[in-house]
Amino acid sequence: MTIWGDFGMGTRCEIIIYETNDEGEVTDKVELWKHWDGYPDYVVEMIKEFGKFARKLARSQIHWLGYAQDVASMLIVYDYEDRKKFVEQLKPKDREFFLEMGFLKPDVRPRGFMEDAEYVYALVIEKETEKKPKLTWKLYIYDIYELTEKVPNFDCRKLRNYKHKWEFETDAKLGMCKAEKVFEIALNKLAAIVT
Repeated sequence: MTIWGDFGMGTRCEIIIYETNDEGEVTDKVELWKHWDGYPDYVVEMIKEFGKFARKLARSQIHWLGYAQDVASMLIVYDYEDRKKFVEQLKPKDREFFLEMGFLKPDVRPRGFMEDAEYVYALVIEKETEKKPKLTWKLYIYDIYELTEKVPNFDCRKLRNYKHKWEFETDAKLGMCKAEKVFEIALNKLAAIVT
């Protein structure tokens, strides 16, 4: 999946992984931070590739893909493995440079106190139930940079702290914030597990 330039663009983003119940209410969430390449063209493809990686990693334990904390852990591992693959394909001189610069440190990590994201991605986990016969991830993009330009003093913590329905883009308190559903992955329908 790696599509790095020299070091990519310093386009910061948050990836918030939401675990929901049958009514669509958020029951757990994990907030992650990505410093480089946070623009949609990169992150959407990264999440698609990560879905395949996570499905292979989970093997017969597909229920792991329904828990926000497990998905977050696997995303950090995926990011490390992707960076490692990029470095391994380089010529020795270039490889040494990237290693010296600490390039293998995962770029996806717990958010901590960071708050200057340009994009927020909501990865919503909908578990398999009697009503919904498949475990599904849905990804939504929020352009925070555009929002803060249009809505002065907008506090994007409203996105992080909203605890009810995951469709928080409909909440009038969020002003002009609009989300775009990008894709769905039915994780128990992905290709055969690689052994």
